[in-house]
Amino acid sequence: MLAIFPGYITCGVFPPIRRLRLLGSEVVTSDFLDVILSGDSEKEILMELLSALHGDGNYQLAELSDLREESPLMTSIESAPSSGWQVQDWPVRKFCPYLILPESPAAYLSGLSRGVRKNFQYYRRRLEKKGAFLEIIQREEDLSQGINDFSRLHRSRRSQKGDSGIFFSKAQRNFYAAVFERFFRAGWLELAFLNVAGERVAGVCQFSYGNAVYYYQTGYDVSWEKSSVGFVLNGMLIERAIEQGKSYYEFLRGEERYKIRLGAVQKHQLRDLYLTRGNLYGELYLALRRLHRSVRSSAKTLLNPFLGGRMLDGKLTHDDG
Repeated sequence: MLAIFPGYITCGVFPPIRRLRLLGSEVVTSDFLDVILSGDSEKEILMELLSALHGDGNYQLAELSDLREESPLMTSIESAPSSGWQVQDWPVRKFCPYLILPESPAAYLSGLSRGVRKNFQYYRRRLEKKGAFLEIIQREEDLSQGINDFSRLHRSRRSQKGDSGIFFSKAQRNFYAAVFERFFRAGWLELAFLNVAGERVAGVCQFSYGNAVYYYQTGYDVSWEKSSVGFVLNGMLIERAIEQGKSYYEFLRGEERYKIRLGAVQKHQLRDLYLTRGNLYGELYLALRRLHRSVRSSAKTLLNPFLGGRMLDGKLTHDDG
């Protein structure tokens, strides 16, 4: 086997269209989606894959979302008009900030702005005087309680923002429990807490793979918000990644202010592509998508003055503790 397209087909009601999408497009909304390749002839393999997808009559449109701009699949689609697809680039750009890690925690701190550095050191010292330390789940028998505590902290933070978070439904809870368990056994999951005298007051779920750490979700006890527990935990985890010899700390999608404060000034760009065969339902679906986007954009323009200009791609910007 040389290539895998990890996809699924979803069916719409109006228009009644069957769309091919990459796994992770909905609910989980993962970043950096792509195909899985094996072998050296990358270009030829992808051309064969695109031709095979075009020849499949089970769907009218392929919706490929959250591809990195440098993705091999993205490059092949744009350079392969002979594959038979009509390619439409969706005019929305999504960005994933990341941090190039320096050689030492001291070098990292020195690279932050003076105000951010002073705040981090001040709140960290205050918390450490109360018995704070970085706790990473190390044993599988502790994972279940760790997931429960992280879920509690995540819900605490998200409910403060009027959001349900990732553990809202039973299906989501079961999904994350299964994924966290498998990733933990593979050595990829890092479930981290800021523990203050035996109490877990902030948590981060992140994934360690290759030369990078991928920050995924966070949460904290809102009663500790004034102690900046989320901010301190983030800084400690970046220091830990440096000590592990990692090269990158990936914050994934969203340009929230706290990521920039922590030094994530570089950005990956994500793009969405629609592949159609020129059929009526496919074109109607895209026309409705454009209309919906236009209405949302107009509403955002109207609401921004009332929200203090804090709208960013339809979401309120925030600073995670």
